[in-house]
Amino acid sequence: MNDSFTTATLTKPPTTKKYPTQTPPNDTWTIEQLLHWSLDQYHSAAISRTNSHLEALQAQCENECEDVMTLHELAVGMRERGELNNNDNEGEQVESSREEENADPQQQQLVEG
Repeated sequence: MNDSFTTATLTKPPTTKKYPTQTPPNDTWTIEQLLHWSLDQYHSAAISRTNSHLEALQAQCENECEDVMTLHELAVGMRERGELNNNDNEGEQVESSREEENADPQQQQLVEG
C-alpha cells in the first residue's frame, strides 16, 4: 500500500506558566485560573479522542484499501484467463434488452403498428 496519507498526531498547544494545568484546582485559584484549567482539561480530552478516532479511521482505510486491491487483482486475473469475456458479452445483451424494455411504450406502439 502506498503512503499517500500520513499519520496525524495532534499535540497539546503550549500552555503558559501563568495558569497551572497539571495540578488540580484549590481554594486559592482565581476564576480565570479555574476557567483556563478547565479549558485545558477539555482540550486534552478532545485531542485524545481525536487521536483515537484518527487511528481507527486510518486502520479502517488500510484494511479497505487492501480489500479493494485484492478484488482488483482477482478481477485482473479472471480477465487474463478469459473468465470475464463470456460474462461481458452476456452483460451487454442483458443491458440492451433492458434498454428496450424501458423504452417509451408509445414509441414501441408506433414501431410495431
